[in-house]
Amino acid sequence: MANENQLPLLPLSIGILAWKSGATLIRTLESYRRNGLFNLTSDIYVLFQDASPEDHEIAKRFNVKGIFLPNNIGLGQGFAYLAENARSKYLLMLEHDWKLIENAHTTYARLEEGINLLRQGFDCVRYRHRKRFGYPHMAVQHFRKKDPDYFDDWILLPGPHVLEAVHWRKYPEKEWPDKIQKENNYFVTTSRYGCFTNNPCMYRKDFYIKNVTPYAGEGYSNEQNISYWWARQNFKIAQGEGLFQHDDRAKYGHPLQLAIKHWISNVNPIHRNKW
Repeated sequence: MANENQLPLLPLSIGILAWKSGATLIRTLESYRRNGLFNLTSDIYVLFQDASPEDHEIAKRFNVKGIFLPNNIGLGQGFAYLAENARSKYLLMLEHDWKLIENAHTTYARLEEGINLLRQGFDCVRYRHRKRFGYPHMAVQHFRKKDPDYFDDWILLPGPHVLEAVHWRKYPEKEWPDKIQKENNYFVTTSRYGCFTNNPCMYRKDFYIKNVTPYAGEGYSNEQNISYWWARQNFKIAQGEGLFQHDDRAKYGHPLQLAIKHWISNVNPIHRNKW
């Protein structure tokens, strides 16, 4: 089976985590339909927690497979559930508020590149958009004004967030050449400097189940545990220009309002000279 552009379907499962998502999920799925994501793979599914009649209608409206749970199993266990239900070898993890902001051609190319990187031995390919990353971006808010090499008292290592500098530095591979390298269109590092994140990432299904699912419990202690452990491994991490923008207007407001807020507060690094 081929998609409307006569491109072969990608061997990729796309799992989306939702909980009382409503209009946010609708906007997200509309961006996927508008930018052709539904035509790029045959395995896109949404895990609806605390499922409601509206959730059933949303799944029907967008013709996506819905997994409907009567309760809320939480973020970590929800992602684990998505991994277990993936039919493909490769898995892209998303939440209900990650809007696709690139067109079908670019999306296909970047997802295909990610699959090839995983085939070549990479363990995680990140897909948060490098420049139009949305709000909030915790690394931009908390780490941009610090040297990325600063000592993190949560992970207990210096520099576990160095890779995040791709969002506010044009040439991070030149500033931290011992930690970040550039290979074709991707910045590459190891899990020592590319901290664990629930932002959009692609993995091999077996890798995720083996290495991430054991930390599927909820709460800050489990987040700290996996972050602490992840930074002491040697997993290969890649970040390109990305595809997805965080957009949750129910929580944070309209993107235009947020852009003005960023501009005024000088938080958004895109407009700074260093970019």
